[in-house]
Amino acid sequence: MDVTTVESKLSTGFDEKQSRILAETIIETIIESHRQLVKASDFCELKEIVRDLAKAQQRTEARVEELAKAQQRTEARMEKLEARMEDLAKAQQKTEARMEELAAAQAETQRCMQRLIGQVDTVKKQLGGLSRSVA
Repeated sequence: MDVTTVESKLSTGFDEKQSRILAETIIETIIESHRQLVKASDFCELKEIVRDLAKAQQRTEARVEELAKAQQRTEARMEKLEARMEDLAKAQQKTEARMEELAAAQAETQRCMQRLIGQVDTVKKQLGGLSRSVA
């Protein structure tokens, strides 16, 4: 459609000058509207972008789900580790108590050894005295 065709159609109801101005205005409006319309190729490109975004969103959601599962596994492991740490702490307390018992027993053993050494020294002296008396 061109200005001349529109102008000839408008000339049936308007004078020549008005028909020309109206025809030019209509054609300019149509051209401007056409420029602003989304072209099919633009729309297809937009659809492709949206499709790519949807795929990326699906991958992201899948990865987030994987991460959530990994987080759950980590939390379960942490709970096991915490329980194990509690067990180890209790075992450490028992070991420390046993070490204290062993230290006390060692001290008692040393006291006994000192008494025994004293008694052996006494026996040696008495044997020495006996030995001199017999000689």
